[in-house]
Amino acid sequence: MFFFENVRLALASLRANKMRSILTMLGIIIGISAVITITTLGNSLKKTLANSFTKLGGQTFYVEYRSKHTDDPEEEIDMDYRPLEDADRINEDMLEELEEKYPGKFLLCRSNDCGSGEVVNLNGNKLKVVLSGHTEGSIKADDNMYKLIDGRTINEADNKGKKHAIMVSDSFVKQYFGNENANAVGSDIKIDIKGLCETSFTIVGVFKLPKMFEKYQQSAANFMDRPTPMFVPFNTAEKLTQDTENVGDSYGVSFVLSDISYD
Repeated sequence: MFFFENVRLALASLRANKMRSILTMLGIIIGISAVITITTLGNSLKKTLANSFTKLGGQTFYVEYRSKHTDDPEEEIDMDYRPLEDADRINEDMLEELEEKYPGKFLLCRSNDCGSGEVVNLNGNKLKVVLSGHTEGSIKADDNMYKLIDGRTINEADNKGKKHAIMVSDSFVKQYFGNENANAVGSDIKIDIKGLCETSFTIVGVFKLPKMFEKYQQSAANFMDRPTPMFVPFNTAEKLTQDTENVGDSYGVSFVLSDISYD
């Protein structure tokens, strides 16, 4: 009985103070809407940042060493340094020990450059390419940038066997076969690597050319003149260059440790 009496009094009060009631409801509506909007924007921003850090490898550690040097005797150096010696470099024994200590959680990321080269496509036109050697870990570390769209990536078996396997971009597939949807995986291509050799590779995978390369390539007016990157096994690249120290003191080794818990 008291409940219905309270409802009746409340409705009578609302009718008697219509403007005050409207303003009160408007304030409540605006306040709730503001809270919902801020909460939604906060959650959206949090999710965006989390995705960005995940792409960058939020739980991944990158370690790299390089020797600081300059050819200009007048250039000032802010810190003491010395050229790298063999004892300063990470060797294979260290890497094997690390793999044994953290099985399944260690990715070796090594890369080197073979330089530029040329490939003659099916129509007899010369295409410009840039070759670099990579370990399986190096490819996996950049899998957010180089999206695999066909075939597979370079693996450890390719690297240990120094196989002539190669990953090419979808842009190269279009340049070479004349159709970006061509079945390129399994095809052999011959590359003339400037200053090194002329050798054949088997295409094992095709990746989507990143937009950053597309913007860079637009400087070439003709699509067929645009150079494209290609990836071969790291050990294969070393075999082709015949010089493991071909980049001198700037030579670096990087590796990735993922999801490791420390005691």
